[in-house]
Amino acid sequence: MMRSVKIIKQFSKFCGVGAINTVVSLIIIFILSEVFNTHFITANIFGYLVGVILGFVLHKTLTFKDTSKETKKQFMQFLGVFFVTYILQLSALTFFINILGLFEFASQILAAGVYTLLNFIGNLFFTFKQTNTKKTS
Repeated sequence: MMRSVKIIKQFSKFCGVGAINTVVSLIIIFILSEVFNTHFITANIFGYLVGVILGFVLHKTLTFKDTSKETKKQFMQFLGVFFVTYILQLSALTFFINILGLFEFASQILAAGVYTLLNFIGNLFFTFKQTNTKKTS
């Protein structure tokens, strides 16, 4: 019971960090593209790069409260989880639109939910697994 409460709290924090992450990424993309006239692809890359780094730091410290010194290894695992879940999200999006015939925007929302849930599970049990497999007293 205590384990499920902990996971629900972590998932809530995970979603909150994701919201912060998204806003920061979009602000960076906006500033680069609209203020500095940076090409949209370059602006997008930098926005996402900052978002991934910020997401890692916030998830490590706030969501999972990880104190491991294996930061480089965890960051690479975090990137791996990101890429895998992003591909799965694109697959889900395609499935919702092309197979189920759902509206595109509704499909985007559903696919974002798939991404969020799978990304949380991947980081919970892979990237930050040491923190999450410790016994709670």
